[in-house]
Amino acid sequence: MGDPLPLVGTSLPWSASDCPAKMRWLAAHEPETLRRGRWLLQPKDFLGLVLTGSPLPDPWSSKGLCHVLTAAPAERGVEATGWPTSVVPPLAAAWSDRGPLTPAGARALGLDLPGVPVSVGASDAMAGMLALGVMTTPSSFVLAGTSSMAGTSVVAAHGQAHPFYVVPTTCAPLTVIYGPTQSSGASRVGRTTARPHPPRDRRPGTQGPSRPPPGLCAVHRGRTCARVAQRRPRAGSATRRGRRAG
Repeated sequence: MGDPLPLVGTSLPWSASDCPAKMRWLAAHEPETLRRGRWLLQPKDFLGLVLTGSPLPDPWSSKGLCHVLTAAPAERGVEATGWPTSVVPPLAAAWSDRGPLTPAGARALGLDLPGVPVSVGASDAMAGMLALGVMTTPSSFVLAGTSSMAGTSVVAAHGQAHPFYVVPTTCAPLTVIYGPTQSSGASRVGRTTARPHPPRDRRPGTQGPSRPPPGLCAVHRGRTCARVAQRRPRAGSATRRGRRAG
């Protein structure tokens, strides 16, 4: 679909993990889903709909469906996937109220608290940045999980920094520049930074690489690593717990 910047307002990569590709697949393989569909929502917004009756998503979670600077539907992009733009719901800031918890929503949660305000909410990555203080103080961060994300927040407005994401102040209190990966782990970090893994040590007189001592990561050796190595207990001995490398 060409340059994403004029279409969605940010340097969104056209990949299979993004909404437009999934929408295209559904239109081609599940036409009945397309015919019956009313809204296209992220999981958090579907939950919000169940709890409050309001489908409101935030612009950053809806990137690919909307223009993140204007919150208007990305008409050309949505229509190219085979879906009508009417499935893109109205948008609101992540920190705004979605609406009150309905009696049905309260029952679904097992709570006797109907009327409690429910926020629009943010994606997991943006919520993680908020928890780290990235949205209130310019700072750099790394979020590690199913995918790894590294970036920084700045006060001044910033242009695009392709291939990184640039979260504008229409979507967050501060501009955030970050880059996600599709998978986490040391191998991905090594490729991202274009630095090879540390060479494996060889024991004198051996042809292959030596194994690290129990409890040390095969990649990081003696450096800090979150991997925990488990050792099987020997017969007649107490169970040995895995050790964390330090």
